[in-house]
Amino acid sequence: MEQQVLQTTEHRPFVPATAAADSAQTLAAVPRRLHISEAQRRTLLIAFDTLLLIAGILLVWAMARSAPVIVDETDIAWRSTDLLNWAWLGLLLGAWLVFGALTDLYDVRTAQRRTLTLGRMAIVAVLSLFVTHVVTYLLDVRLAPGLPWMSLAGGFVLVLAWRMVYTTWARSPAFSSRTVILGTGPKAQLVASLLRQERGLRYTLLGQIAQQPMSEHETPEGLPILPISTSLYDLARDLQVDKIVVASDAELTPALIGDLIACQTFGIRICSVSDLYDQLYTKIPVENVDAAWLLEALLSSSHSHRHFAKRVLDLSISLFALPWFLLVFPLLALAIKLDSPGPVFYRQVRTGLGGKPFEILKFRTMYTNAEQDGRARWAKKDDPRITRLGRFLRKSRLDEIPQFINILRGDMSLIGPRPERPEFIEQLEKEIPNYSFRLLVPPGLTGWAQIKYSYGNSIEDARIKLEYDTYYVRHWSLWMDIYILFQTVSVVLRAKGT
Repeated sequence: MEQQVLQTTEHRPFVPATAAADSAQTLAAVPRRLHISEAQRRTLLIAFDTLLLIAGILLVWAMARSAPVIVDETDIAWRSTDLLNWAWLGLLLGAWLVFGALTDLYDVRTAQRRTLTLGRMAIVAVLSLFVTHVVTYLLDVRLAPGLPWMSLAGGFVLVLAWRMVYTTWARSPAFSSRTVILGTGPKAQLVASLLRQERGLRYTLLGQIAQQPMSEHETPEGLPILPISTSLYDLARDLQVDKIVVASDAELTPALIGDLIACQTFGIRICSVSDLYDQLYTKIPVENVDAAWLLEALLSSSHSHRHFAKRVLDLSISLFALPWFLLVFPLLALAIKLDSPGPVFYRQVRTGLGGKPFEILKFRTMYTNAEQDGRARWAKKDDPRITRLGRFLRKSRLDEIPQFINILRGDMSLIGPRPERPEFIEQLEKEIPNYSFRLLVPPGLTGWAQIKYSYGNSIEDARIKLEYDTYYVRHWSLWMDIYILFQTVSVVLRAKGT
């Protein structure tokens, strides 16, 4: 007997559920289980961190007032009503939230890992205390002895206790997303595999829905084919589905689109394979990018205000970095000359915004005439063409300091896809679909792919890095650029360069 599936092909006008007063089963008749979405989880983490940080600081202030022996009369007293104390509290709180975001303290996928959370909290506390100390010093503000670190310690203890509770609470059913997959083909199988491997964001797979009749009762992934008695909307409502992943290889019918709209109105999240991959891995599979997605990404990347903000950030940091470049230049130039014969700088043609070629400037890290036959080659691990000093310069990324000149000239940006050689671009465009999509933004000194993936030296590496570059082109913003810069500092300090 064939499994009953959704086969409706006629067009049904969509009627919002709130208007279906004569329906045998209204929305109110179906109690919704408690489910905390990813956005709600992030809000929960930020809200409780903020409240408990403030509560811990105020508690320390209250204890200090009851022990006047701690207070030096020549300094500002430990009074919670003191305006400067409150200003310091606001500064500390702002620094905590900013550094918390930059260190992924509010990343819901990793917030369940206790050791990782503790390490990130320690980094955030040290950086926040450092910033508040620098600001108060520059403003010549004197606070009560021990107030900064003792106050922060009180808040840190309460926030840490809450985070340990959260790691246990996050395993409850309220944090699991009840999910169905629309489709049974290769895309659907990919989605099922991805969700089963996911550990940070918990998913409960209820089954898959076929658009065409099929005799099987379960998919190759071992998921049941869900029967549909009336419509997809009714099925999703009855099963209290939280998310529907559209992974169908067949074209969606008007009736099915109407059902998806109704599900969205009911509060069920609808997402595509690209959206899901985006969420889970912060990269986008190029093989699953369709024309509609590309058009939307093209429109979003063309906003002039974002390009203006990006250029302001580029100029500000480059002008700040230029004096430091001039300071270290004589030392590095001398070291390069002593290490191997040849010029200090290395110039090479790279591909910029829209495919426009430009000449990139770097400190030389390879022996002169490394490509004597004229063939372009990727650098590889333990490449014999790289000098002894060149290995250090690449690991520390000091070889890229001269690229600030390219940034000032407008050839590059601080953040963007890695500037590639035209020979490689020509080859990769033939091998990888939509490779030229990365040329929609200027190439960068660092970028999303650079901090997420190691240096690539093959077609497969280029394809993976393109997935990260595609994600960046789709989502880039001023805040994302600042986040990448912060993470790049961590990469440099750990000598994770190529």
